Amino acid sequence: MKNLFLWFMLATISLSQAQTKLSYTFTVSKKNIEKNHVIISDDFGPSIKKRSNYTWQKHGPGYHYKIRLKPHKVIIRYTGKAKQMERRIKALRKRILR
Repeated sequence: MKNLFLWFMLATISLSQAQTKLSYTFTVSKKNIEKNHVIISDDFGPSIKKRSNYTWQKHGPGYHYKIRLKPHKVIIRYTGKAKQMERRIKALRKRILR
């Protein structure tokens, strides 16, 4: 009976409610750091600067993202189920200069 109930619950969960996890890491040249900072700031607002790193992060309704721009790397992490934010993250991935 318990297994039947669990199977029923799993069958009723729609795929649209499943969370998506995206994680991208890119190496970038030092000459493109400021250009990438401007590209990311246009889409995601002002950054927080710690030493030589820039960070953008937000906990929204149903999603969380964190973008870190380091001297030689860009790290993008996204978890959530907001399709619009997922599209913005994927578009940003394509616009980053390497």
